[in-house]
Amino acid sequence: MSKQQGFTLIEMMVSLLLGVFIAWLMIDLVAGSSKSINTLRGHSELHENGHFLSSTLSKEIRYAGYFGQFSPTEAPISSDVEVCSKGSNVGLDHPIVGKYASTGTDSCYQDKLTGTDVLAVRRADFDLTATPIDTTKYYLQSRFIDPSLDISELNYVLDVGGSSAFIVTNWINNSGADIRQFHRKIYYVRDDNVFVEKEIIADPSGLPTWSDAKPMANGVENFQVRYGFDTTDDDVANVFKDGNTGSPEPDWTTLVSVEFTLLMQARETAVANRLYQKTIQVLNLRLRQPD
Repeated sequence: MSKQQGFTLIEMMVSLLLGVFIAWLMIDLVAGSSKSINTLRGHSELHENGHFLSSTLSKEIRYAGYFGQFSPTEAPISSDVEVCSKGSNVGLDHPIVGKYASTGTDSCYQDKLTGTDVLAVRRADFDLTATPIDTTKYYLQSRFIDPSLDISELNYVLDVGGSSAFIVTNWINNSGADIRQFHRKIYYVRDDNVFVEKEIIADPSGLPTWSDAKPMANGVENFQVRYGFDTTDDDVANVFKDGNTGSPEPDWTTLVSVEFTLLMQARETAVANRLYQKTIQVLNLRLRQPD
């Protein structure tokens, strides 16, 4: 009779312990890999959001004040520098203004994160609009006037798309002057740490109103802006103020530089906060000569 073959109790216990140890190693390896992937994803998300916001704000600040062909002898003037003013024609002579983190139920940024700034910019598109047909958007028709003409002659029109008011002609060839979409935007951090953009649009009656907030990036812990003013008329900033400018308002027409700081925080706790900071020179693009 043949002897029965099999595992002893000790052999079974050793095999079981070895299996448990190998399984524990595999679980630890998978968990470690997942944590590393999440950390890398957090770093990537943080960098992408910070770089995107920094680039977008830099472009908006650099382009602020561009209104196409405009005569320097007839600069539009406005005394209303309020960030939340709905007047679509406000701010052509001060294309960048800012505010600190004060809150208010009547403001256009009532859901803003306390302790952060609000930045407002005004500009026109570089691309021409052949026919302004979008009745929810504003358009600017402007031209550079012949210096020999009376400066009181109509030089620009700012109105809702589809309006019949766009009648300015180009003095060079007597054709219709350039028409470009006009943007009046504000940027701020919402109280859920989402950086948003709002823009003046037209309601069904053609009256100016604020658009819904457009989310741009998550995880913004802070947004601060510092403004440089030239009070000596040498195009160099010699007076600096933060968003809490107080009263009286500074002369925004003398603004020559804007420095903004973004504090970004990733969703992963293993990823440290990161600062994005840039100083942008404000160009006087409004006084563009005809091509």
